[in-house]
Amino acid sequence: IVSEKGMANLRSDIYGKLIGLSIPFFEKRRVGELTSRITTDVTQVQNVISVTLAEFIRQIIILFGGIAIIVFTMPRLALTMLLTFPVVVVGAMFFGRYIRKLMKARQDQLAETNVVVEETMQTIQTVKAYTNEWFEVGRYSKKLQGAVDLALKAAKMRGLFAAFIIIMVVFVFVGVRLVAHE
Repeated sequence: IVSEKGMANLRSDIYGKLIGLSIPFFEKRRVGELTSRITTDVTQVQNVISVTLAEFIRQIIILFGGIAIIVFTMPRLALTMLLTFPVVVVGAMFFGRYIRKLMKARQDQLAETNVVVEETMQTIQTVKAYTNEWFEVGRYSKKLQGAVDLALKAAKMRGLFAAFIIIMVVFVFVGVRLVAHE
């Protein structure tokens, strides 16, 4: 309820702000880009609020609970694990910032594809009159390919991050074995 109502308020506020902007702003921006911002970008924020925030809270509870159990039952193991924790956090921050930047660029690229569609559809008579369909299809395909390229780059970075986490887990298991054999 909070998420849905909050996003509705955010969309309403953004729309109210857009309507209140001066004419030169609208001359510099395309309608498709602005409508895409209201729909797609706010949906991204909604995902953060409704899914990511809940997952974050759950993971924090698991983290502190797990640390407490390990410190109580095996203090040496806890020390080994806590020494690897800063490396994981720094790695997560690095990957997170880079992936977030890539995803923002992808959203911008998708907004540009919406602009092409909207421009073409608004002036379809002119496009047809000059038999420019092939040009518009090419223009759209080029923008869409840019979005795909950015999404694939972000997916590769997510894969690298997953590999990084797996390697860190392996190191923790090695530490567990070392502590267990002493």
